[in-house]
Amino acid sequence: MTVSAVGAVILLLMTVVNLRLGESVLYPPALFTLIWTALLGVSLVFTGSYFELSADSVSIFCVGAFAFSAGGALRLLLQERRDEHRPAIAPVSLPRAVDYLLAASLVILLFILPIFWNHILSIANPRFTNLWWGIRSGVIALSDTQGQKSWAQFFFDNVTVVSILLALTAVVHYSDRVSSRIVAVGLLVVACAFNFLTGSRSGVAMVLLGALGVSMMKHRGLSLKHMVAGAIGVFLMYAPITLLRAGSNSLLGAATQDLTVLGNTFLLYTVGPLAAFDAYLHSPATLPQTWSISYPFLWAASRMGFDVVAPSTHVGYMAVGPYGATNVYTMYFAYYPDYGWLGVVFLTAFVGYGTVWLYRVAAELEGYYLILYGLAFNEICKSGFNEGFFIGLNIWVKAGAYFLTLRIAQKIASASSMTPQPVQAHSAPYGG
Repeated sequence: MTVSAVGAVILLLMTVVNLRLGESVLYPPALFTLIWTALLGVSLVFTGSYFELSADSVSIFCVGAFAFSAGGALRLLLQERRDEHRPAIAPVSLPRAVDYLLAASLVILLFILPIFWNHILSIANPRFTNLWWGIRSGVIALSDTQGQKSWAQFFFDNVTVVSILLALTAVVHYSDRVSSRIVAVGLLVVACAFNFLTGSRSGVAMVLLGALGVSMMKHRGLSLKHMVAGAIGVFLMYAPITLLRAGSNSLLGAATQDLTVLGNTFLLYTVGPLAAFDAYLHSPATLPQTWSISYPFLWAASRMGFDVVAPSTHVGYMAVGPYGATNVYTMYFAYYPDYGWLGVVFLTAFVGYGTVWLYRVAAELEGYYLILYGLAFNEICKSGFNEGFFIGLNIWVKAGAYFLTLRIAQKIASASSMTPQPVQAHSAPYGG
């Protein structure tokens, strides 16, 4: 039995334990260990196409999963003790006024979309004959630019984030009303369009996987409908951009030239990062620049005008097999290079603790907490590809500010809807 097989069995046992503890696949440690069980299983199947994983990397993957589970179990234990001395909390209600704001937002985003496309075309790298490679190159170059940016650039950088948050809000408000469904679907499509135009798979994933997480939490579990929606979402994340980058600016033309590129790219972004991280462990000198959890702080300081340099998150490529290379290295690439085994244990445990806290709050209160859970669900699903909890702190800060704004508006709406009842005066009887 190979090392990957042993690791997959260990992760599968952890998944069983986490499912018993959390009683749901939506429980973050259960989802996390399930994802990594699948990743190791797929890497085992395609050992011939990708380098076989060593005991070093598989050990890190298993220890990280255990730490994630332990952090989540600790939060679960503390939460249950508190629940014993606290009355049940009823889910919060959502104001109908937000439905109208979402509809207005859809109209505004549709108006901005062609303006945004012109902006993307203006920053595309002209050295590429393929438009979509040029767009991706230009977006990456602009994101790596140090120093302050203009207000126009600030607007274009954040409109994609706003579109994602509005789309997830619409899924939270999704109901049986026809208007609600139209707005929700419209915002999901528009949010995907904004992120698609940047040539980013991860942005589209945040929309679709985030929406899937919100929907599953609302329905308290995984159903066949969710599985189908997830499969379609994964296809939409990879297929269009992959085919457009395959050498033709025509989606249909690229598809007819080589359909196998879809399967190869899917494996490159699932099995590839595991093999790339393993290759880094055995030859760290080949990648002097790595990911760092200090990136969001350096990035923010640079944007505010301080004389600091935020290193690019787009690091060098590493061969992962006889036929391919990648520059993504799993979430552990942000923990292990700077902090070693202690970083893997404590940072992953911290993420497990935080995501379980968020899961329990979202399960109890629902409402706009579901938006934050949807973002966490997305990052857990992509943990074999990227690190989105510490390095993605910028998105979390914006999402947190957006969440607080919605909660404040919700409380104001609830307070204004509570009309005080008139007090009827009763005269005392004479002769008491």
